[in-house]
Amino acid sequence: MGDGTENNTTTNEEQTVDGLSAEISKLHISTVVPTNIQRFLYLGKESGVYRAQADNPLGFPVVSHLDFNCLKAWDLGLFSDEMLEEYLKANKDTGVETLEDSLIKNKENKAVPKDGWPSPNIVSLVKEILLNNKSACRPAALFVLAACARAKGPAQPAAYSLVKQLETPEDLLLFIKYAMALTPRKRGWGGGMRRAVKSWYLDRCGSMELAENITRVRQRHLWSHKDLMKQVHIKPKHAVHHIVIAHCLFGIEKAQEVFNDIPNDDPLKMEGESVLKYLQAATKLRKLKIPKGSDVDCPEVLEAVELIKAHKFTIDHCEDSMLMAPKIWEVALDNMTIRQLIVYLPILRLNRITKNVCELTRIILVNLKNAIEMLSPGSDKKIFPPISPALVLISMQTYRRRHCEVLPSKLWFRTHALLKESSEPASQPSDPAIKTNPSQTSGEQKNSGIPRGVPKPNGKVLELMSKLLLGTVKNMKPSGKRFAIGLGNILEKVRCLINPYVVSFEAAALIYMCIEAAEAEGAVTAYSVPAEGKPCKKLRSAGSSLPNCAREIMQGMSKTPVMVDGWLQWLSKEKVSADVLLLMTDEVHIDSESNKKLLTAFNNYKRVLKLPKAKLIIVSFVCENLPDCSKFQDDALMIYGFDSNLPFIIQHFARGCF
Repeated sequence: MGDGTENNTTTNEEQTVDGLSAEISKLHISTVVPTNIQRFLYLGKESGVYRAQADNPLGFPVVSHLDFNCLKAWDLGLFSDEMLEEYLKANKDTGVETLEDSLIKNKENKAVPKDGWPSPNIVSLVKEILLNNKSACRPAALFVLAACARAKGPAQPAAYSLVKQLETPEDLLLFIKYAMALTPRKRGWGGGMRRAVKSWYLDRCGSMELAENITRVRQRHLWSHKDLMKQVHIKPKHAVHHIVIAHCLFGIEKAQEVFNDIPNDDPLKMEGESVLKYLQAATKLRKLKIPKGSDVDCPEVLEAVELIKAHKFTIDHCEDSMLMAPKIWEVALDNMTIRQLIVYLPILRLNRITKNVCELTRIILVNLKNAIEMLSPGSDKKIFPPISPALVLISMQTYRRRHCEVLPSKLWFRTHALLKESSEPASQPSDPAIKTNPSQTSGEQKNSGIPRGVPKPNGKVLELMSKLLLGTVKNMKPSGKRFAIGLGNILEKVRCLINPYVVSFEAAALIYMCIEAAEAEGAVTAYSVPAEGKPCKKLRSAGSSLPNCAREIMQGMSKTPVMVDGWLQWLSKEKVSADVLLLMTDEVHIDSESNKKLLTAFNNYKRVLKLPKAKLIIVSFVCENLPDCSKFQDDALMIYGFDSNLPFIIQHFARGCF
């Protein structure tokens, strides 16, 4: 009986897939990179909507990004109907109804590839985004790369070539996760995939770099370096590579045996000795941990400090309990990027690791001063990738006010108090001046005050963070576009979505400062927008002070939702010519006719000002209710909340990158 039911289900699935083939084959795709793929690469979504994301200190992608699968590759037009059928037949537990719904929803503007697709142009765009850190959703770019590598088209060789250039082991392991998710069951890796992965380990990485990669990040997304090396049947090119691979596959004892087999007169003997010592130290460091009941300055910590100093290990090499010791961070800061320091700063304070007067705080101050010097115009050293001003603001305000409601860091899950605290509902900021946003439920549990034992914010740290913020603002690159900025219904002391320790008027002031600092003089005009959208008060220059800019924005600000179409009509009437119209607000007015009125007003603006390529951006810091942008072509972007990517996203969209 069970067998009969299973056979009927299989037949129905095959009939459904065959029926869909006729619909799929009618679709068409352009030979250039379509807009939906461009937006997916930059935003992680095909629509003109971006939702803010919390920054993760460990760099893990958002959980929803890990769900990209074959259906998403088909939706993007990267997989053919034949590949889709093959995948569905091999993975019968995939819901065909999901595919059917997806086809009905997207058949008007999606396409399934024919001969000559996917194009190598897609891989070229992925390469530019990955190597230059342009995307707000790096997992999306890696997913598209995996789809191009698995699709049977001209982009496959270029995709495999790009795999060899992936910069970090995190990128490689996430790429493998996506590539396997796009592979039908009972199907091998393929020669191209094996050669690409082998090349990443043997050609791209030197022996010491390979040792650092496999010890710093051992596994991600259920894949480890050991798994990959076994799958590709890796064979070392020389004795030193053999030491590293033996350590990864069999352990440090096998690596020692391989080293002993190298003749003393071999020129690689000295390099092999250095690599072996590094692997031995990394193995020893990984096993060190603070015993229960011991002081944080116990012998194990002191031994770990010496190992980190000698071999320049990072905090990723340490066992979790070691990260509660200030001395570990004191030496680890020397091998930490500026971005990592900025993200970890509020976490260190709330884990009671830093104090107002301690050696770790002194080292943090020195590193912040060095970062400020690197951002100065005459500095020879440059920070790459560029630090987002929004990231500095989020870290500074979180450090000052309390801690993030969601901190996905292993630091937090090793102490009983913080583990208990993280399981509670979202808590209220300790700053009594910060109010919740309107979307927050009234039944949310509040937590009063800072947890006991947490040190107060250090005034010198805040002062240097303010200077660092100004330095990152001045280092914004120009887009070469003219901006008309509208600011309306930005309420006082209401926290933003996703990053609740930044209030909305601070976020608006920062974006205004970034755009004005980047663009040419006179290319940016800003207006205070009342509820009806007209008339508008012209604001003064943003200047170089966040408090002054925020004060200017808040003067005479309307407390009711903004009618966006009224603002656009006023701009048309006053002949305010701009390439990008940017409205920042807490809430916009929405009714049954709002979408139609907005589209009409925007098209009228482009017609009256003779600007057919003008773009519209609406940012809602607090409310999740914005106009529907589906009726717009590719010239509208709706943004919910505030995160570290926002200034860069606005500039990329203004340039026409997506």
